[in-house]
Amino acid sequence: MNDICTKFALSSRDLEKSTLNYLKFIASLPLIEIYEQQDVMYVAAEAPVFYFNSVFKARFNGNAKQQIDAAKDFFRSRRRSLFTWHITPASQPENLRDLIMSQGGELLESMPYLAVHLDDVPRDFPFPPNFCWKSVRTHEMLAAWISIYCHARGYAESADQLFKVFADLDLTESSPLQLILGYLGDEPIATYSIFMDGEMAGLYSLSTLPEARGHGIGTAISVAAADLATEYGCRTAMLLSEHPSRNICKRLGFVDGFGDMDVYRLPVS
Repeated sequence: MNDICTKFALSSRDLEKSTLNYLKFIASLPLIEIYEQQDVMYVAAEAPVFYFNSVFKARFNGNAKQQIDAAKDFFRSRRRSLFTWHITPASQPENLRDLIMSQGGELLESMPYLAVHLDDVPRDFPFPPNFCWKSVRTHEMLAAWISIYCHARGYAESADQLFKVFADLDLTESSPLQLILGYLGDEPIATYSIFMDGEMAGLYSLSTLPEARGHGIGTAISVAAADLATEYGCRTAMLLSEHPSRNICKRLGFVDGFGDMDVYRLPVS
């Protein structure tokens, strides 16, 4: 175990497990399909989120080529032309990346796992004076959250489709998944989600509308997420650092050393 893992009393497997628990919670929604065996998990849905139509938890023992073919068959039967494969430090066999590339795979992104003690997150940033945040409690707020998320990530045309997928989310205070909206004045402009997994919070879905970027909104709503996770009894937080948010993660004290999640795209043919 490296020094970072020792400091946090965590391993890369702990962070991966929390991510899988988050995915399983999301996949319990009626319009999302999950197929799980001991050595692999598929998540399928008609929505443009990076963890849908994807393979996770691949830990194969001598039959990786057949398992890749089986994944292609699965997504072909769901009428998908492409799917993604997420490789983590726990993935097996060691040459799984090479096998995926030999099947037409393309590396889309490498996202490091990061972690922080929530007490160590600095709170003394100069936030915009008219910034505030609210928990998503109604379908109207959920629609705004999804609209911002989709616009910020370049697939605004899919907002209605994604709303249908998430319409059955539990939006009460008791849900382990809390969505928050960031506002400038009365205008919602940013999103975040926090998944409470015991004493660990998984932080996801940081998005800010393009016209609102560069003013500290991402940092402000990230601090809000850390505060909310602390209120729910979490002691540490983890996330998968997408490239646009890495400077924010550094400012908030997140550290790496837990390995990466590499996302590959594969054709089904």
